Amino acid sequence: MAKLGVIGLNAILQIIGNKLTRKADNDHTHSEATTSSNGMLSAADKKTINELPNVYAKKSDIVNVYRYKGSVDTYSNLPGGDLNSGDVYNVEDTGKNYAWTGSAWDDLGGNFEINIRAITEEELKKICV
Repeated sequence: MAKLGVIGLNAILQIIGNKLTRKADNDHTHSEATTSSNGMLSAADKKTINELPNVYAKKSDIVNVYRYKGSVDTYSNLPGGDLNSGDVYNVEDTGKNYAWTGSAWDDLGGNFEINIRAITEEELKKICV
């Protein structure tokens, strides 16, 4: 029996693999299901999926909910024009962030400090429950 080199063996395996792939593709074709004909799903399942409510947000819908625009010294220094809904500014003197709603500034909150010596164990348990 003749010895096959690594290159010859790899070529034979490639040919066999290609033939098996073509056979699998030809023997197992799948069509998309519609609400009236089966495919990879049954027509009934496709109809059920199509009737599900579209309640999920697309990434493009939420990617720019808030856009950080910068910092100002005080609340009165927040810009009054050329704003888009979701523009956010940090107000330095309070440490709070404000988002423009389209008609007003919405306080998103800011930094706060907790004095752990002033909180009782019972209070901590209530907070962490």
